Amino acid sequence: MPPAIEAVADGRMFATVHNPSCRIHGGALMAGVAAIVAGERKAAKEFPSSCGYRRPGGYQNNAEGMLWMQRHFLI
Repeated sequence: MPPAIEAVADGRMFATVHNPSCRIHGGALMAGVAAIVAGERKAAKEFPSSCGYRRPGGYQNNAEGMLWMQRHFLI
């Protein structure tokens, strides 16, 4: 991801979209924890069937911040 963000910052790319695996798989992890803690049937009733996560877009105006977050394992 950092090379794509750097290309956006340098003007070699117009934009990029970050699709981090921690957010992709985070819903499944939360569902698994809920199933263990609350019991599978209760968790199935309470946990939403779909979890959407906002994925940050990389543009020149936020490239520096996205690179900082990437270096600190925040995205």
